[in-house]
Amino acid sequence: MILPENADLQVSVYNAPGCEMAEPANDRYQAGEYTLTFDGSGLPSGVYFVRAEVPGQFNRTRKTIFTEIDSADWTGSSESV
Repeated sequence: MILPENADLQVSVYNAPGCEMAEPANDRYQAGEYTLTFDGSGLPSGVYFVRAEVPGQFNRTRKTIFTEIDSADWTGSSESV
């Protein structure tokens, strides 16, 4: 994700029914390029939605599937919604 200017960024993870399960980012960030890594090992397997928002400027949601391999390894795939 590229922020062209300093901005408040909020990233939230929701389960399929719409309950917020995690908030991996909620802070003011300086302009620049960012990669967010999220550890979903505390979440059960299933479909989740990851929303990134800069209020009034940007709002993107991606559907992600978390699959439990075993208690320590997780994989995820995502697509734009």
